Amino acid sequence: MGWAAACGDGASPEARVRAAIDRGEEAAERKDVDALMALVHPEYRDEHGLDRMRLRYALRSWLANRDAVSITIVSKELSSRSDEVLATLSMLVEGRTTTMTLTFREDDGEWKVARARYDSPGGF
Repeated sequence: MGWAAACGDGASPEARVRAAIDRGEEAAERKDVDALMALVHPEYRDEHGLDRMRLRYALRSWLANRDAVSITIVSKELSSRSDEVLATLSMLVEGRTTTMTLTFREDDGEWKVARARYDSPGGF
């Protein structure tokens, strides 16, 4: 199902971000780095000093060192502010509880992760 079909035409930013989060969860479980990176804004930065390129390398390494990836999102809290959507996720990553706060910004009509705050699950 395509992105527009999944969200519907004219979907709210929050609905579009929820769909992006779902695609990210599925891509991580498939260990699909390219699909994950398609959800990352060109100007991505995080609190650990990673930019978009370093994030790609970190994800590739983290995923390559696992036979399988199990992610369960326990809760999603979204809030909009001006041109951003803030998503706070509580989840189980390989059995460990972790929290991520993702800031989504629009890029060419798609909502992508521009900033992230997160615990480091499994040494990521």
